[in-house]
Amino acid sequence: MIVAGGAHVDPPTTDQRDDPGGNNRASTKSRKNLSGAQKRKLARLRDQERGLPPRPRKKGSRRKGTTDGGGDGAVAPPAPIPGDSWLMAGPSTSGVGMLAGPHALSSAPSVGSKSAKEGTPRKRNRDSHGTPPSATKPPMKKPREAGSGHTQDSSRAYSDALNSTKMAVVHSKHPEERLSDVEANIVYGSIVRAAMDSPAGQGPQFCSGHTSNGVVYITCSNSRSKGWLEERVTELKPWDGASLRTGPAKDLVERQVKVGVWIPTEFLDRSDARKLIPLFEAQNPGLCTREWKLLSTKADPKGLYLVLSIDTDSLGWLKGQQFHAHFHVQRVTFKVVGTPHTDAAGGPDQPAAQ
Repeated sequence: MIVAGGAHVDPPTTDQRDDPGGNNRASTKSRKNLSGAQKRKLARLRDQERGLPPRPRKKGSRRKGTTDGGGDGAVAPPAPIPGDSWLMAGPSTSGVGMLAGPHALSSAPSVGSKSAKEGTPRKRNRDSHGTPPSATKPPMKKPREAGSGHTQDSSRAYSDALNSTKMAVVHSKHPEERLSDVEANIVYGSIVRAAMDSPAGQGPQFCSGHTSNGVVYITCSNSRSKGWLEERVTELKPWDGASLRTGPAKDLVERQVKVGVWIPTEFLDRSDARKLIPLFEAQNPGLCTREWKLLSTKADPKGLYLVLSIDTDSLGWLKGQQFHAHFHVQRVTFKVVGTPHTDAAGGPDQPAAQ
């Protein structure tokens, strides 16, 4: 049987209402293979043949392209909104006009708004004030107050470092005659007591002080303190016959020179290299190692490579010996480290034993 729409459907021979007892088993069996949608379609077709009104649809079962009345007719196209040719108003489940266009999601009015009640959607208004500056730029740091102690202390320490002078107090005949360690400590204590006994606000200002190898080192914070120390030392008599003088350490005290030397250590205790330094005096007449300081060591299976800081007197002695000295059963070679010396045998590399 051909019905409206060109569909060909074979109607069942016996309807269930015509056969309440269910005697037509073949028709019932074939109907069991149909889906629910097909069964509903067949029922609508039978109603059309009999001239019966269409059956009402269940709530929420309206398909796309159909009206709310349940018919198969198409929905009327949405009407354009005046003034916005790209916006189209259409039906929606919420009862609010639906928008079509690239800004449909962001431009749809909310339910209950004034534009929704009037049925005319419109764009969200942009804030006329724009983005506040605080949202795009981080807040600027507050300037440090003028009374902040940290800034003043830092600037004061920097200025003190620029104006400070390292002074040395030595024997008046230095370096031919030197102060002993005991005498250097007595001089140091006398200077400290004189500074502490000064009138209020008139005492000297020092950064640091110490004694080393018969020399008193005091760093003055400013020129006024330097003048106070120079005047006080000329008057200072910590013991009978004491004769002292002072001046900048870089000019008054002999400068140290850094040298390197390799020494054999066979049959010697190499656990403390500082104890090996005085052994140079035993085999080298006229060489004094009192002012020598050990800076670093490097061990190998047969000996030690020493980096020493020596005084200018020892440097003069080494020059007279072409920088050679006797140690153990060998003749070792000294070399100036850092600054090549014209009289040194070779450059600053590790010297070989002779």
